[in-house]
Amino acid sequence: MAKNILIIRRDNIGDLVCTTPLISNLRKAFSDANIDVLVNSYNAPVVEHNPDINTVYIYKKAKHRGQGESIFKVYFERAKTYLEMRRKGIDIVILAGGSENKRSLKVAKIVGAKQIIGYASPDSDTYSEISSPLDIHETKGLHEVELTNRLSATLGVTYEPPACTLVPSKEQLHNVNRFLQQHHINDQVQPIGIHISARKPSNRWTEENYVELIHRIWDTYRQPILLFWSPGSKDNALHPGDDELAEAILKQCSNTQLLPFPTQNLEQLIAGVSICKPFICSDGGAMHIAAATGCPILCFFGDSDAARWYPWGTHSKLIQKKSLSVADISINTAYSELQALMSEL
Repeated sequence: MAKNILIIRRDNIGDLVCTTPLISNLRKAFSDANIDVLVNSYNAPVVEHNPDINTVYIYKKAKHRGQGESIFKVYFERAKTYLEMRRKGIDIVILAGGSENKRSLKVAKIVGAKQIIGYASPDSDTYSEISSPLDIHETKGLHEVELTNRLSATLGVTYEPPACTLVPSKEQLHNVNRFLQQHHINDQVQPIGIHISARKPSNRWTEENYVELIHRIWDTYRQPILLFWSPGSKDNALHPGDDELAEAILKQCSNTQLLPFPTQNLEQLIAGVSICKPFICSDGGAMHIAAATGCPILCFFGDSDAARWYPWGTHSKLIQKKSLSVADISINTAYSELQALMSEL
């Protein structure tokens, strides 16, 4: 009888992208299984078009509820989703990732999982509550993809993790191509992508460096450049963005073919990034999106664990200073690494 497998991944974009190799290997091993995922509404586009998944169950975090939407409605819809999964009958729940997530464990129990697989510390209460626990201390030095993929070994699946899987929507790809056509860019030309936003302060590069890099790229390669950033004002308390930074950079690069590509949702970001070659960014969700679409990457790392979070499965150049601050990466270093990356494409 085919098994019903549910993978729970409730956290950030990059974490969910790094879970897709596990999903690929489960599908390879269990071609007839029903493989579902539970994700939040913000991350759902990462797996929406994944061919290895049967059903994407989506719940909304309270902080992501729409204007005028009651918190009661959010929790009611979530309860309905849990009930639907419970009625389906879940044989196995995999708590994806290398951290102890008590909330995901609680969900696994609510949906009535017969077997729960996940990481925990042997001296924690969580360890005894997981039917097939793995020692979280044995994940040190592993990439997020590797440690997540290891969870499948409990089911006898020992394939090496492949590249990540991310499929842009056809509608959004059509919109991107139309955007390029409007700017007289041939569909055979792949723009260089630059993403200027970073959630962590240590991952932020300076306005001056971005401006200088864009001018050097234009002077050397004469390729169109797409500028990506998190939308919104820096003063927005709930969703701070980089509208002001993007505007300042665009003004100073008006003599180049720098095109603003504001993305109002994750679907737009995925499609836009997927057509770039290469992609320049700091460690974060956009970097993992680029890696999953096979885009070569020049990435800046600040106070992040590069061994655990470097771009998986694609050609990349990674820069990290001893100070663990991206602001300390010089324009000369960045441009030199970009030239090396470009020469290898």
